[in-house]
Order: sequence, then structure tokens, then C-alpha cells
Amino acid sequence: MLIYYCIIVEHLNVISLRSDQGPMILSLRKKDDGSYIGLLRTIEENRRVELPPGSVRAPFFRNLFGLGPSVSNYIKAVSPTLPGFKKVTKPELPGELLEFEEKQTIKGFKFGVMYCAPNQVREDEIFANGIVHSF
Repeated sequence: MLIYYCIIVEHLNVISLRSDQGPMILSLRKKDDGSYIGLLRTIEENRRVELPPGSVRAPFFRNLFGLGPSVSNYIKAVSPTLPGFKKVTKPELPGELLEFEEKQTIKGFKFGVMYCAPNQVREDEIFANGIVHSF
């Protein structure tokens, strides 16, 4: 899972509270090949983001002083229509994001019918059935 990896690898976290879609958090990290991988979290979904090498460009003067891309350069590379983001420097954020992700509700469920043989009353007995019935 990407969030687990982002906790142990240095990456950029930015947040926007001024979005029409509600609060948004973007986590991005640069891979060895120069591309970027990230996760854009909104109220509605968590969307994986992948940017090819060279897609995040720093302006001339930032390069001149060795500063690299600004937050807005990263955001524009993800999507030019995203609202203003600010860099989050709080060291606890990755752990809090992981905790939040672990608590998210599951939106899809699988269910089935289990066979309970005569005199089976405990869960482990029912799960241990080796008999397959087709209905």
C-alpha cells in the first residue's frame, strides 16, 4: 500500500482546505527514475497519482539558486485545476494519515452462504466444513 511506503520514505505532503470537493491532501514522492508517485485524498476517494520524469519543472530562478520545484509546481503537474495547496511540515502527519486510512469504511462487501452441519454450533466448526454444496 502506498501510504505505508510514504511513511518510511521522504515525501511531500500538501493540503488544501479551499476545494469545492472539500479538504484534499496530496502526498508525492520522487522515484529513482525521476518520475513521481503519489496519493490524492479527497472526501470521496483516494486516487493514485503518477507523473512521468520531467513533468515537475522548477522555474529558472528557483533552479538558479538550487531550490527545485515549489509546491505550486508540483500541484500544476498533478492537475492545473486543483485549488491552492500548502506544504504540511507537521512530522506526525504521515502517521495520522495511516491511522485515518486504516479506519476508513469499506465501500464494497463480499458475502456468501455457509453450511452448518447438524450439531455444529461454534464458528470454527462451521468454517472447517469440507463439504461443498451448490445451490
